[in-house]
Amino acid sequence: SLLQPRGRAIGSSSVACVRWITSVTTDVKSFSGIQKREEEEEAKVHLDYHKVLGVSKNASRDSIRSAYHTRLFETHPDHGGSPELFLMVREAYQALVFPDDSVLREFSDCVWANDVARAEKLWQVLVPRMHQTDSLRFDALYFDSILYACQSDEHYTQLTRMVHEATSEGLFLDHESQTVAYDSLLWHLKEGNRVGRCDIHLLFDCLDYMHSKGLHVMKDGWYSMHYWQG
Repeated sequence: SLLQPRGRAIGSSSVACVRWITSVTTDVKSFSGIQKREEEEEAKVHLDYHKVLGVSKNASRDSIRSAYHTRLFETHPDHGGSPELFLMVREAYQALVFPDDSVLREFSDCVWANDVARAEKLWQVLVPRMHQTDSLRFDALYFDSILYACQSDEHYTQLTRMVHEATSEGLFLDHESQTVAYDSLLWHLKEGNRVGRCDIHLLFDCLDYMHSKGLHVMKDGWYSMHYWQG
């Protein structure tokens, strides 16, 4: 009679142990399945970058840039485009044109995440790297694609200073890229002020800086056409 309860106890423990092992095994298999699906989805996104921009797998950098400009204008929120698709186009461009430069891509991501401190640290790393790499330059719409992330005077001030620094350090692809970048900056500063998110003095400081560098407001730019004349 003394052995009977002990036998039942051992049986219960064995069953519980088997159930626990089965549960753990199932969880591991489930986790592995989830992880595998996530990896497949990540790989799929990278494979689809060319499709997002509408270019072939062997497209040249110039072709990618041209397609990026076209797609960015098509998906631009100011033209009634989808903000989600706008960000996807930006991500696809950076992944294809700067596949090995994680700092440039992380900087952009930090701006969108409103992480001013982290963006500042990355900028200090990015500038020297761009001086060392001739092929690494800001194109016309790089800053426009991240200016939409600005939500405060601090963000506008930070990015305005960075555009100024990129100008003085010669980090733009060419003069046209630099001019278009300023047109986008002025547009955002004016639009931001119109909705109460930007100090108007920052706008005029920007115009003064442009004048000191011999830069002029684009006559057919977004800023001059839609805001300066009005």
